[in-house]
Amino acid sequence: MFAVTAAVFELRDVPPAFPPDLRDAPASAFDALAGSAGGAEVPDIPEPQAVRANGQGGGTFQNIAIYGDNTITDYYKVDRSLRQLADSTVALVKKDSLIFDRNSGRYKPLKVSTIGEGRGHSSGTDFHDQRVLSFCSGALVSGDLVLTAGHCVSSEAGASDRFDNIYAVFGWKAGGEGEVAESFAPEDVYTVARIYVRELKNLADASFRNLDSYYDGYKDYALLFLDRPAQGREPLAVDRSGLLTAEGAKVFTIGYPMGMSVKITGPDDASIFRVGRSILATDIDAFGGNSGGAVFDSATRRITGILVTADIRQEELVLNRGLDVPYVVSEELGGSIRGRSERNEAGEVSRRLEIGREAFDYLSRLPATSGLFRTAESRLVIPSGGARIFLNDIKARLVFAAGGGDYSIKPARFERLEGLGGATGAQRLLHLEQLIPLTAAERALCGEIRRRMRPDGGMTVDPTFMMLYREAKCDRSMAI
Repeated sequence: MFAVTAAVFELRDVPPAFPPDLRDAPASAFDALAGSAGGAEVPDIPEPQAVRANGQGGGTFQNIAIYGDNTITDYYKVDRSLRQLADSTVALVKKDSLIFDRNSGRYKPLKVSTIGEGRGHSSGTDFHDQRVLSFCSGALVSGDLVLTAGHCVSSEAGASDRFDNIYAVFGWKAGGEGEVAESFAPEDVYTVARIYVRELKNLADASFRNLDSYYDGYKDYALLFLDRPAQGREPLAVDRSGLLTAEGAKVFTIGYPMGMSVKITGPDDASIFRVGRSILATDIDAFGGNSGGAVFDSATRRITGILVTADIRQEELVLNRGLDVPYVVSEELGGSIRGRSERNEAGEVSRRLEIGREAFDYLSRLPATSGLFRTAESRLVIPSGGARIFLNDIKARLVFAAGGGDYSIKPARFERLEGLGGATGAQRLLHLEQLIPLTAAERALCGEIRRRMRPDGGMTVDPTFMMLYREAKCDRSMAI
């Protein structure tokens, strides 16, 4: 008598070269985030996305891409100038995650979860005790206008991310150690009234055949109108000249990674490495949930882009003991890999893999440097201490299907950006700056330029002032 259990992992063809977007899209903001140790569901986001799997064998993991030191910092730990910028950013929150409490007159989360509880992180990992609320990020760029990523919002009827199912929430921040906002005043919570403009290209589209086509052609942005002007919030200035998006320029982002309270990356930590016609390649540290967050030029503190994609190798599996398991090839399974446990009458358990023909053919094409070996006895061997294994790697799927074993999962860290395919992508503003009204500070600057151009009531044609006038887009008549 044998008891048989099976776990099936689907093989996608070659692991995609394009980075995934950075949205966490749980059914409810306080449910386990996509990719938590509670499940193995792939998040409902545009292709491609990193493979998610359970933290079996005592392993834990985080959805994170960090280059060098982790500079992702809480609100209360940064200087006042950065806090002022963060005060004008929004957390995009599903409406079913907040409820209005008539007794207190404030909005409160329906239930509270932490990163450790929701994603299965063990104690001591980064941000283990931090609470989760939002699924995307945004920035206030006019009195009632929010800039975000196109994949964060839709107009599709019945969609959980439909614009009228979303709150834009200000003040989701930590005011001190353990002092995280637990409720929100009505003046900090806004409904998204309508989508002003939105564009989203599917990364799985055949037109994106290489990185050049991605950097030059991918578009992922949205401007959202709130139901009323934001109270007590200063709109953030955008780069209207296009001169700040140069290779080597320092950049940083402010957003709500993994749904946590607002986080700020180090202004001196990241740079632009490539300037495409549509996308900027950077090494900004980013998590799922950072999508839609403003990317700032570090020198001027103006918004130069929208954070939209990141390194697909966000989580790494470490084998503490090598894998050595028998396998058979199945013509019926196609691209799937299935692990079977069989228990005999003596209670002894054996494990074998059933590998679909499509999956097996893909494995056969992997080079020796992949760290995966097949023996003459039809066994698959992955030694410990070999090539790095990322969760979007077919080798990780083999480990999970084989029943776990002795391994752990950790954030993938890189000393530096390793090729443009792994860069954190920022959507350039393109024509969006034309749709965003001048801020009060910009209008004051334009007024001063005009005054100096007409010192005696006449017109002085000064090339310097004319250049400033053009770069500041002072001919714009729109006002907040």
